[in-house]
Amino acid sequence: MKLKKQLYFLTLEITYNFFNMKKILLIILTTSFLLSCKSEEEKKSDKMQLAITNKLKESMKNPDSFEFVSMKITDIFTKKQRSEIINIESLNKIKELGVESLIFQTQKEYDFIQKTPNDKDEVTYYVEFIAKGTNSFGATIQTTYSATVLNDNDFTVFSVKEMN
Repeated sequence: MKLKKQLYFLTLEITYNFFNMKKILLIILTTSFLLSCKSEEEKKSDKMQLAITNKLKESMKNPDSFEFVSMKITDIFTKKQRSEIINIESLNKIKELGVESLIFQTQKEYDFIQKTPNDKDEVTYYVEFIAKGTNSFGATIQTTYSATVLNDNDFTVFSVKEMN
């Protein structure tokens, strides 16, 4: 009888521990899932940061020294706003100038605007981007840049210019 009682309590203890472990595991999994999920805005920001970083590193003397500091979207332009500036007339005028980089930028933005269905959709961003890197003398400097980014799948970066 004593052995039966001990087995009974042992079974209860194992069952109790099993359900506690199950609860703990469920809490851990739920927490990790919630923490790992990024919002759409965070994903967009990460992709934009990567695109600007890659464009900026192309012009750096020592791209391995690059260190991201911060990024802030300063202006957002909708299809309606950009359509007033980037249209077929402006595209033709820029083609007449013959500046390849401007033609590429204007043509790409014009094509994107034409494909964008809603006038209120975001098309172009102006971004303030701060990064650190070493200059040709080996000193680490922090620089603020202004970037123009298209809101396409790749977040095409048209320009990155150092701000004074």
